[in-house]
Amino acid sequence: MNPDSTDGRIFRRVRHAVLFKNEKIEVICHCRDSDSLPEKIDGINLVQADSLYRQKHGLPFPEEFTLLKERYGISSHRLSEILAMGPNTIKKYERGELPIPAMGRIILSLKDARVFIAYLEQVRSHIGEKEYETLRHNAEERVLKNPKVKLQSMLMSLCPIYRRPSEYNGFRILDFGKLNAVITYLNQRLSLTTESLSRILFYIDSIHYCVSCRSVTGLVYETTTSCGIRPHRWEVILGMMSALKMTHVREEAKRENGDKVEYSALVESTDSNDSSFDFSDSERTAMDKTVNFFCDKSPQEIMAYCLKEPLWLKNKEYCEVLSFQPHAFLNDWLR
Repeated sequence: MNPDSTDGRIFRRVRHAVLFKNEKIEVICHCRDSDSLPEKIDGINLVQADSLYRQKHGLPFPEEFTLLKERYGISSHRLSEILAMGPNTIKKYERGELPIPAMGRIILSLKDARVFIAYLEQVRSHIGEKEYETLRHNAEERVLKNPKVKLQSMLMSLCPIYRRPSEYNGFRILDFGKLNAVITYLNQRLSLTTESLSRILFYIDSIHYCVSCRSVTGLVYETTTSCGIRPHRWEVILGMMSALKMTHVREEAKRENGDKVEYSALVESTDSNDSSFDFSDSERTAMDKTVNFFCDKSPQEIMAYCLKEPLWLKNKEYCEVLSFQPHAFLNDWLR
């Protein structure tokens, strides 16, 4: 842990059960060495408790409301009307207020476009025929017929762990568009193989989780017996992105050490401009820190570095998915 340059005190990160909504929830409490553990939680401690509480009770996260609105091209006000809520209720949920479990389940059910259309039918006369037709068209074209959404739904069927925000994906839903934007960002700065890219993404997500309790990409990571930590179902995800013409993977052969030929699979984004995605300042900081660390290393050197990762060395015998909570907080990344 790093000393605070302003007062010489040191941050501690310790497991601590905090009270949130009348429930005890274990977080990695961030505190000062000279202070006792806080009775009232705020900052990153509060974000952890809120996220874990939502995960436990199956409640939607604020970003899931944004996803719903973008998916159907609908305003917060109109979404409230469709669900027979007060006009500002969805806005409250977007700002972080917790819905009751029953309402949370209803809201999450709208991810299914067929359910959304069924709710839309109930308010058809109220919203008017023109808006009804527009929203129904959005549901059918943007969701039911959208190849990107279809492939993401297929991934979630194959790997239920990708379905909802959780401690295993850094409380972030995997979005192929955002993942592709990250790959584009990295492509402009590094030469990437499929394997070195997968490890770099792990560090980006871990670094960002430490400051926000959110990953960047929404990928789930797992330990392997012999090759370090990599994304869960990585080949499937790359294959789906290739099918969407987002990435291109090509083999390259290099002759080294006499007659020995080394093969590598280079991965490239088909998009040459990462500015199309609006990264937050903290996301760009996490990506830049990782790029600056690995920029002078070859893909082989990146892999060699990752095989010294303490988190993998401790867990490589188990071959299981890793929780960002608490692993990300209890490790110092890119030493």
